[in-house]
Amino acid sequence: MLGDSKGDNQQAAKALDATLAREQDCAPAAELVEALAYRAELAIRDDDTTAAVDALTRARAVALTEAERSELPAHLAGLDGPEAVVELTGGAGRTGLLAG
Repeated sequence: MLGDSKGDNQQAAKALDATLAREQDCAPAAELVEALAYRAELAIRDDDTTAAVDALTRARAVALTEAERSELPAHLAGLDGPEAVVELTGGAGRTGLLAG
């Protein structure tokens, strides 16, 4: 909410980072991927390519079931946008979050 409605991407990133650190070991995989994808989006909004690449790399490393994979494309349809920006700035390649 901080990032979208208030435009405070840095504060939103701090809050999300704290939640990810606290919940990463117990969060459902699909929710973790969604949170990491949003973290990448916040980083790109803030011109932080390093954090964006890190979040996308972490998201790609999450083991997903086939059911979770089938649910995620609808929720992460905008993920190609952040990846495109990262690619243009010399960051991660465009391999797709769900590739693997």
